[in-house]
Amino acid sequence: QKVSSGFSSGRGIPDLSMAAHNYMIFVGGTRGVVSGTSASAPVFAAMLSLVNAQLANQGKAPVGFVNPTLYKAAVAGDGSNPFNDITSGDNLCTAGQPTINPPQCCPQGFYAAPGWDPATGLGS
Repeated sequence: QKVSSGFSSGRGIPDLSMAAHNYMIFVGGTRGVVSGTSASAPVFAAMLSLVNAQLANQGKAPVGFVNPTLYKAAVAGDGSNPFNDITSGDNLCTAGQPTINPPQCCPQGFYAAPGWDPATGLGS
């Protein structure tokens, strides 16, 4: 069932969406591949650390708790929304590789819609 888009106030979960499939990692010198929020969350954290480093180079304070800033930017209404609004798709299936680890699908999940939605948050 499709959900209505938007959040009335406060914060929705997820906040954002990121690519989350087939990140190459090395653990103890061994190469591997990971997917999911365990892959995408550290990528977003790394992006914020780069923003904080740039702010520090300019003598400014770090971003801090970023969520209020994200939601404020999304609804600014001045054309400055930095997010790519994902408006189609769903999260009914997991990522996978057909011959190695086939995707698993189920009837429950969420659909993307214009604006904030429970499948992709504010977008990517």
